[in-house]
Amino acid sequence: MLAMAQVQYIKHLRDREDKSIAEISQTVGIDWRTAKKYADREDWSISQKRSKKRRPVMGPFAEMVDAWLLDNLRLPKKNRHTAKRIYDRLVAEHNFTGAERTVREYVAKRKSSLHAQEQERFVKLAHPEAEAQADFGTTVVVENGKLKERKYLVLSFPFSNAGFPYLVPSENAECLLQALKQLFEHIGGVPKKIWFDNLPAAVTKVLTGGERQLTEIFERFCLHYRFEPVFCNPGRGNEKGHVENKVGFVRRNWFVPIPQLKDLESFNAQLLKTAEEDLHRTHYEKDKEIADLWAQEREKLLALPGAPFEVFRLLTATVDKYSRIRFEGQTHDVPRATPGQRVILKVYWDKIQVQNQDYETMATLTRPYSNKETPIDWVAHMELFQRKPRALEYSSFAAYLPLAVKEFLLEHEGAQRKQRIGLVSELLKGGYLLEQIGMAVAAAVKDGIAHDAGGIRHLLYRQTHQHRLEEMPESYTPACLVGYAPDVSVYDRLTRKGGGFDDVKLA
Repeated sequence: MLAMAQVQYIKHLRDREDKSIAEISQTVGIDWRTAKKYADREDWSISQKRSKKRRPVMGPFAEMVDAWLLDNLRLPKKNRHTAKRIYDRLVAEHNFTGAERTVREYVAKRKSSLHAQEQERFVKLAHPEAEAQADFGTTVVVENGKLKERKYLVLSFPFSNAGFPYLVPSENAECLLQALKQLFEHIGGVPKKIWFDNLPAAVTKVLTGGERQLTEIFERFCLHYRFEPVFCNPGRGNEKGHVENKVGFVRRNWFVPIPQLKDLESFNAQLLKTAEEDLHRTHYEKDKEIADLWAQEREKLLALPGAPFEVFRLLTATVDKYSRIRFEGQTHDVPRATPGQRVILKVYWDKIQVQNQDYETMATLTRPYSNKETPIDWVAHMELFQRKPRALEYSSFAAYLPLAVKEFLLEHEGAQRKQRIGLVSELLKGGYLLEQIGMAVAAAVKDGIAHDAGGIRHLLYRQTHQHRLEEMPESYTPACLVGYAPDVSVYDRLTRKGGGFDDVKLA
C-alpha cells in the first residue's frame, strides 16, 4: 500500500498535469495497475467492508521475498539474489509449490517498485515563503503565417505554487533580465532568493568549490533588486523541480493550441492574466486555494527599488568602408557613421542603439533574432481538409487562415465546402500565397462572384500580373496600310432605305 503523500502525488499527476497511466507509472516507479488504481479512484471514504482476500501462490512468501530484494539494494551486485536464486531458496527452504515463472514475474515487478521507493525517498524540502525558482521553456507560436520557436521564462513560488510566465525571443542575458524585471513589476515585489540553472546568460564559469563567476550585467541586476541568486549543482535540475514542473504545466495548458502572436507586449499581458486566474484553484497538497497562499507569501517579498533597472550592455564596433557594422553575425547599415569610426553599441533585448564617442545616438536598429521558423504547410492541411471537410471548423489551424479565406471555406458544408477547399488547394499548388488568395476571395465576395471559381482565378491573376502586355511586332501588313483608317460611313449609307451601290461613290 502506498503512503498518502505518494497517493496525493499520483492524483496531482493525473488531475492537475493530465499524465497518462503509463507516464505516472514511470514517474513514480510503480506498477501500472497500482498507478491506475489510485489515479482513477473516485471514492476516498473509509471503507469498513471486509474484502475477500485472494491468496495467490506468492502470498505467503511475499514479505520474505521483499526483504531479500531490499537487501539487494544494500549489497554488492555479485552478492545479490537473482530471481532464479530466490526460486531455488523458496523451493528448498520453504516448500514452495509454484512455478519459477511466477517468481520471476513477481521479482520483476517488486524490484523496480522497491528500488524506486528507496531511490526517491527524499527528505522533503521546506519551501520558505518568498523564495522562487526560475527556468526557461520552449514553445511554438504562429507569427506572420509561420511557426516560430520562442522562449518563455517561468518564475515559480514553491510555497504557494504560484507561477508567472513571460514570453521572450531568446535566452540571452537581456531577455532573461527583462523578463525578470517585468515579472517583478507585475507581482509588486522581489523574491528574497531565486534558484537558477547555470544559464550562460548569468554564469560565465563554474569554479571549484561550487562558486560561480557571473556576468557583470547579472551581478548588477541582483544588486539593484537585492535578491540572492542560488545556482543548482551541474546535472542536478531536480534541485529546482518545482519550476521545471511549472514550465511543463504552462506549455501544456497555455500554449495549446498553438497561439498566434501579433504583438509581444499584449500577448504577455494576456499570459499574465491567465496566470492570475490560475491562482484560483486548490493547492495540490495544502488543501487551500493558491490565491490565499500567494497573498500570504506576497507580503514577504522585498520591496521594488525606487527606479527600475535599465537592462542593456555596452559593446564597441568598428564601422567598415560601406558604413556598416557587424553584430551577432549580421550586417547593419549606419549611414551617419564614417568608415573606420569606433562606435558604442547599447544593446537592449529588442533594439541596438549605435552611439558615437560622445554617447550621441546615430542610429537605432531592431535587434535581429534567428529563431527557428517553419512555414505552415497549407497544401498538406488543405489536402487533409479536402478529405475531411468538417475537420476544418474544428482545426486549430483554421484560426491562422486569412479571414476572407476562412469565411469563404466555412460558408458552406458538404460538397460545396469540399470544392472550395479543392480550389484553394489548387491555387496554393500553383504558387500563389495564401494572402494573395485571401485578397482575391475578398474581391470576389464584394463583386458577388464568390461562387464562380473561374472569376476568382481571373481576379487572382489580375492582382498578381498588373503589368501591361507589350505590343507584339507584326510584319505582314503592307506599309501603305499601316495606320490607315477607313471611312465606315460609306457602309452606313448601304443600309438606308432604297440605298444601293449605284448611289455610293467609293473613295
